[in-house]
Amino acid sequence: MAEKKTYSLILSYEGSAFKGWHTQANVPTVQGTLNAVLSELYNKKIFVWGAGRTDSGAHALQYVAHFRTHNDCIPAKNLATILNGKLPPEIRIYRVEEPGNKFHATFSCLARSYCYILYTGKILPPILHKKIYHEREKINLSLLKECLPLFVGVHDFTQFCYGYTESEKANKTMGRRVDSFRVKQYGDYLVFFIKGEGFLRGMIRTLIGTSICVAKEGGMTVEDLKNSLKGAPLPGGRWKPVPADGLYFKRAHYIRKGS
Repeated sequence: MAEKKTYSLILSYEGSAFKGWHTQANVPTVQGTLNAVLSELYNKKIFVWGAGRTDSGAHALQYVAHFRTHNDCIPAKNLATILNGKLPPEIRIYRVEEPGNKFHATFSCLARSYCYILYTGKILPPILHKKIYHEREKINLSLLKECLPLFVGVHDFTQFCYGYTESEKANKTMGRRVDSFRVKQYGDYLVFFIKGEGFLRGMIRTLIGTSICVAKEGGMTVEDLKNSLKGAPLPGGRWKPVPADGLYFKRAHYIRKGS
């Protein structure tokens, strides 16, 4: 039998209808949808690997996935069109490539970039519902910009994630590398940009949520964040993770052309 051929998918998705990327039993996910459509197309079970997990309700602008199959009867140049005819409109394949069998969407990925969009105007335009987060309270932008660089570097982010059992925490490395973290203001919009090797479950949303709490002067300070990265417990109070609505997987970084 011929060696399996690897195909990479460059895609985008609107995540409101999905419980994130990763396949879960009895709920719609992006990975599960792709697995089902590709398996039907090739009449054989196909498993799709992705560049990383995304939270339930989060979106992706330029996501990378791959699958392998012995069946090469469909040219890569035609595959995107065929898949888009079978996938729900919330998922679109921009192009399909043949990166070689050494490529792996997850393990070849050196870093992931995300952005988070927050609206600070009085009334959120309804067309943006489920697309961005609406923050009605005043944010001190200077304080916000003071918080974000604290997370750059390698840190233990145990307190800045959620959804893990104590057993999982005990058996999982909770240290992560954040390469950059910044925010830009565009009128009534604040856009966060974060890049790192990888992120724990809910980590990005918690980092933004705690930073916003400081910037709203809501019972937590810059010093509290500094101390928490050294092991001190985060103070309770008003902070909470921001919703997934405004979170977008921006791109995956690889050592290859266009990375």
